Amino acid sequence: MANNTYLMQVHNICDIKLRHYPRKYPIPKFKTRFPFKRNPIDLTVADSDKLHQWLYKQFPTSYISEENYRKLAITSVLTVAYLYPLCHLKDRYYHILQHMIYFFIMDDNTEEPWGRLNSMDNMAECRRVWAQVKTLVANISGHQISSSSPVVDDDDGRMEPYVRIIRPTFTNIFQSLNGQQWLRFADSWLDYCTANVEENQTKGQQRFVSVNQVLILRRKTIGLIPTVLSLEYAYNIEIHESEWLDPRMQLLLQLLNDHIIYINDLFSFEKELKSNIIVKSNTMGTGSHQSLDDDRQVLPQMANTVAQTAVELNCSIPDAQTVICKRIEQLEIEMIKLVVDWEQSSVNDGQSLSPGVRQFISGQLYMPGGNYRSSLGVDRYNKF
Repeated sequence: MANNTYLMQVHNICDIKLRHYPRKYPIPKFKTRFPFKRNPIDLTVADSDKLHQWLYKQFPTSYISEENYRKLAITSVLTVAYLYPLCHLKDRYYHILQHMIYFFIMDDNTEEPWGRLNSMDNMAECRRVWAQVKTLVANISGHQISSSSPVVDDDDGRMEPYVRIIRPTFTNIFQSLNGQQWLRFADSWLDYCTANVEENQTKGQQRFVSVNQVLILRRKTIGLIPTVLSLEYAYNIEIHESEWLDPRMQLLLQLLNDHIIYINDLFSFEKELKSNIIVKSNTMGTGSHQSLDDDRQVLPQMANTVAQTAVELNCSIPDAQTVICKRIEQLEIEMIKLVVDWEQSSVNDGQSLSPGVRQFISGQLYMPGGNYRSSLGVDRYNKF
């Protein structure tokens, strides 16, 4: 059966406990239809002196504390172990891990209170550092960026060390991919940089009116496309442009993107709620005590699908969490059907999927369960 080819076995993870932090709004338990597997390489790479030296070169130059860097490293190790379970090349796995850590560092540095470059404090600095990332990506290959994008001279000493430190990793990826693969990867990072500036500028400046409005923004800032395109590098495979642009491939990406968003929003909801309560309380001088009324009042400002579901449906937060779980379940059904029909259609047409496409799809289908499993294991949104 086609679903056996891709899905292996159904894993019931509803009994895995959230071990680390108590929650005001416990996440509903549910089953995922997707497999998950932990890459055994992470047990050797994660503890390497080389990785720690690379990581700790960054924190003195950024706005994140050493303690939070350590937490980011722990989070990244588990996330990569479950998102890339089939990567058997240790050197590439190491660079994929650096890539994931860099995601978290840049995102937290320009979004979270401990980063101090978020829109609440210094939007000009936020724009500046994301422009530096765009310039770095562009300069590695001579890939052009739009004239409307700010450009920072990489040689004039103004590029932040924690931005510049990813250059060897990106260079290794650039040298390992062909021209078309790199252009896709580079474009995805340029788009991600632009989207993060947009998101940070939007936060705190508008009230969201629907779940769809949040999804439109989050689909650009979740970072899925660079993560998925990294599969070509991690697994040493090639996806031709026609295969990448296949409507079924693009639909799979869209469904996967929303799945990742919903899972992340379930786990990040309480952290975001607390942050918004604190900002509101500090602004009004009322202290940081939380009440149910306080919770409801800040929901419209939250770029979170749980929050906006509660607003849109005028329901309780626990009911909104349950609705999100049902949406995740429906997305999984749609993804499985898409892949099974895709494989069957290819067989009927006498054009079986290429080995590269099969591995690329398989890699994507490990991501929903892997993201859920790693989120349960680390609970990263409550670590800080």
